Amino acid sequence: MYLVGMKNLLLLLFPLLSFGQTSDYSFYEGQNFELAEFRFWKPNSNNDYKGILVIVPGFNGDGRKAVLDSVWQNFATKHNFLIAACHFKDYKDSARKPPYREVSKGSGEVLLTAIKSYSKTISKNYINDLPLLFFGFSAGGQYNYEFACWRPEKVLSFVVNKGGYYQTGIAPIETHKVPGIFFIGEDDKYYRNDMIQGIYSVNRNFGANWTLIIEKNTKHSRKNSKNLSISFFESIISQRLSKTNSLLDINRENPLLGIPEKKIISSLKELGKTDYLTIWLPNEYFGNIWLESLEVKP
Repeated sequence: MYLVGMKNLLLLLFPLLSFGQTSDYSFYEGQNFELAEFRFWKPNSNNDYKGILVIVPGFNGDGRKAVLDSVWQNFATKHNFLIAACHFKDYKDSARKPPYREVSKGSGEVLLTAIKSYSKTISKNYINDLPLLFFGFSAGGQYNYEFACWRPEKVLSFVVNKGGYYQTGIAPIETHKVPGIFFIGEDDKYYRNDMIQGIYSVNRNFGANWTLIIEKNTKHSRKNSKNLSISFFESIISQRLSKTNSLLDINRENPLLGIPEKKIISSLKELGKTDYLTIWLPNEYFGNIWLESLEVKP
């Protein structure tokens, strides 16, 4: 049972506003988080929102300033999305408390609670039903993945980005339908790369709609993952969102696939049965971006 701090109560009455666009909410002492803070941003020009972009930074990081990132603001404005940027903090005595990346133990529900609070602040109850689009880095990517495993029906798409610790090895079948993009840093720690590669490979073998990109000459950093994720998201949104903002299954019967070993893309029907690791691709546009990522860059 988490507690809503006094700061949050005040913010429910007087939300922190920047040009009439942002609102803050804070929650304390949850089952698997010491602190959970959220900052929401909405484009002034938009009213008919289509989804919520959720941004989760690395371990214990305060990612709330991401709502002021002009790249994310432009993306949100273009697609009529709200932004929810997060700050989660684990308990110091983490040996006795589960980490916030274990979304099903409280840190997922508190995000949904924050969205409900925000819906009341802006008097738009329908945003509680909007699909969520997740971007994150390191522990943020771990949170994204576990949320998609916990509540796949809520997730439009998600990013796994060089994290090292994941609770769920084999994702639920419904999560396999959720388009995801996995990033590995070629020069990152071996345990991170092995973990992500393993989760990706076993679930892709079951037909998961997931893409894998290994960023060349990259250690544990975001590198180009934000821009690549935006291209991925924009390839997904038009196919995945219905006119009523419900989520559609996409590209399941004859998906476009990439084969890293051969550096080719092909439809499943053209490719036939293969023993190679395949990369699910949302469309030809992103398929060409994926092919470019295979090239060694200085």
